[in-house]
Amino acid sequence: MHKVCLDCHGTELYTSPTRKITSLDALRRDVMRWGDYYAPALSEQDVDDVTAYLNRDFYKF
Repeated sequence: MHKVCLDCHGTELYTSPTRKITSLDALRRDVMRWGDYYAPALSEQDVDDVTAYLNRDFYKF
Protein backbone atom coordinates (compact mmCIF):
# COMPACT_ATOMS: atom_id res chain seq x y z
CA MET A 1 0.00 0.00 0.00
CA HIS A 2 2.78 2.45 0.86
CA LYS A 3 4.48 1.72 -2.48
CA VAL A 4 1.97 4.05 -4.16
CA CYS A 5 3.35 6.94 -2.09
CA LEU A 6 6.96 6.01 -2.80
CA ASP A 7 6.33 5.84 -6.55
CA CYS A 8 5.81 9.63 -6.58
CA HIS A 9 8.21 11.03 -4.01
CA GLY A 10 10.43 8.34 -2.50
CA THR A 11 11.56 8.58 1.10
CA GLU A 12 13.17 12.02 0.77
CA LEU A 13 9.95 13.60 2.00
CA TYR A 14 10.30 11.83 5.35
CA THR A 15 13.95 12.62 5.92
CA SER A 16 14.07 16.24 4.76
CA PRO A 17 15.25 18.70 7.42
CA THR A 18 12.38 20.98 6.32
CA ARG A 19 9.64 18.36 6.67
CA LYS A 20 6.28 19.67 7.83
CA ILE A 21 5.42 16.74 10.11
CA THR A 22 6.78 17.54 13.57
CA SER A 23 4.85 15.22 15.90
CA LEU A 24 3.29 11.77 16.02
CA ASP A 25 -0.20 13.32 16.08
CA ALA A 26 0.61 15.35 12.96
CA LEU A 27 1.94 12.22 11.25
CA ARG A 28 -1.25 10.29 12.01
CA ARG A 29 -3.43 13.17 10.76
CA ASP A 30 -1.46 13.29 7.50
CA VAL A 31 -1.73 9.52 7.02
CA MET A 32 -5.49 9.81 7.59
CA ARG A 33 -5.72 12.68 5.09
CA TRP A 34 -3.84 10.77 2.39
CA GLY A 35 -5.68 7.57 3.30
CA ASP A 36 -8.72 8.93 1.49
CA TYR A 37 -6.68 8.75 -1.74
CA TYR A 38 -7.07 4.97 -1.76
CA ALA A 39 -10.19 3.20 -2.96
CA PRO A 40 -11.36 1.98 -0.59
CA ALA A 41 -9.97 4.49 1.90
CA LEU A 42 -7.60 3.26 4.58
CA SER A 43 -9.23 1.65 7.60
CA GLU A 44 -8.39 2.78 11.14
CA GLN A 45 -6.08 -0.25 11.43
CA ASP A 46 -4.39 0.67 8.15
CA VAL A 47 -3.84 4.23 9.40
CA ASP A 48 -2.38 2.88 12.65
CA ASP A 49 -0.11 0.45 10.77
CA VAL A 50 1.18 3.01 8.24
CA THR A 51 1.71 5.59 10.99
CA ALA A 52 3.65 3.07 13.08
CA TYR A 53 5.78 2.05 10.09
CA LEU A 54 6.61 5.63 9.10
CA ASN A 55 7.41 6.57 12.67
CA ARG A 56 9.57 3.50 13.27
CA ASP A 57 11.57 3.74 10.04
CA PHE A 58 11.70 7.50 9.37
CA TYR A 59 10.26 9.99 11.85
CA LYS A 60 11.20 8.39 15.20
CA PHE A 61 8.93 10.47 17.43
